[in-house]
Amino acid sequence: MRPHSVVALAAVAALLAGGALAQEPVERQPAQTGLETQPPPSSGGRLFYGGYVGAAFGTVQYVELSPLVGVRLSPDFGVGIGLLYRYRNDDRYSNSGSMTDYGGNLFARYHLGSGLFAQAEYDYTNYEVPTTSEQGGTTRDTVSGALAGLGYTSAIGGGAGVYFLVLYDFRYNGSGSNTPYDSPVQYRFGVSVGF
Repeated sequence: MRPHSVVALAAVAALLAGGALAQEPVERQPAQTGLETQPPPSSGGRLFYGGYVGAAFGTVQYVELSPLVGVRLSPDFGVGIGLLYRYRNDDRYSNSGSMTDYGGNLFARYHLGSGLFAQAEYDYTNYEVPTTSEQGGTTRDTVSGALAGLGYTSAIGGGAGVYFLVLYDFRYNGSGSNTPYDSPVQYRFGVSVGF
């Protein structure tokens, strides 16, 4: 990975995290016991946002950024969407080099308590693949994933928290170079505000 690319990715990650932390805090609504009559929270109070930074080292090395936004359907359950940008170096190819991927995901997150949460998501990624021609170059392909896993979140103040997440891709088939990943396991570190 080129040094200026690492600096650019780090700057974007810092902007995402700084923007998320500068927002107004959003307090979680207490669970209703059944007899109370409280008005539902406003839509602004139900929204959460943030993003994550993902990375992998090995045969496929990458750094990825993914901003996200979602809505809480209950105090412990939310759904949302995210975007993806990934800078990748893939050594599975003889003519490997720097490539870029982009995509998006739909996710659901449920807080289990004590900072633990479960997440499931559907990912769609358009990724770059080196061609087999002698002239080199790249072409693009797509892959989708069905991931689920567990994470841990910790409050950092102002309604924000940091989280670490481990996901397993149940659609991963491990058949060589038809995927931008060399493992069905993905690790993410992120910031979330309002959830």
